[in-house]
Amino acid sequence: MVWTPEQTGAFLDFVSADRLYAMWHLIAFRGLRRGEACGQPWSETNLGRHSLTVAGQLVQDGWDVEASEPKTDSGFRVVALAEDTVGVLERHRKQQKADREEWA
Repeated sequence: MVWTPEQTGAFLDFVSADRLYAMWHLIAFRGLRRGEACGQPWSETNLGRHSLTVAGQLVQDGWDVEASEPKTDSGFRVVALAEDTVGVLERHRKQQKADREEWA
């Protein structure tokens, strides 16, 4: 089932305060697969250039989660980021840094 724009908007509104909102945003607006979004490192994300490079993914194997390359050559790609997505990712990164400081 593919969600309508209204359903997608309702879901994103519902999870707007979720700590993983940036991941949901990437999946909804930039078409990343779940494993790609979960495994996207900051080192492959260039907010200044409004892009990210998909070069890997996380894959669940039973109870284990492993890093792997995309299944196909077309899985390796550069994804353009809209201004609102860059803002979401900037806020997420800022929150991650604050969380790390708090936990240290």
